[in-house]
Amino acid sequence: MRVPQVPIGLLADRYRLRWMSPLGVGLAGVGAGLSGLTPSYPLVFALLLTAGVGIALFHPPAGRDARRAAGAVPPR
Repeated sequence: MRVPQVPIGLLADRYRLRWMSPLGVGLAGVGAGLSGLTPSYPLVFALLLTAGVGIALFHPPAGRDARRAAGAVPPR
């Protein structure tokens, strides 16, 4: 899910949205976890798509926060 990471990354760099990382982890976990329990392929696809969006929500702000924690970028 690299396509949504670009606009989400721009959003995460411009604004400090603290809810993006926890929401991303939650969506990724729920989507991936429930995909193994569903009986139909379309539902599996939808849940894995949800997990991909969650991963896309998690990575850009997590990278920004890791750089800030390492001291590479001064906090605003």
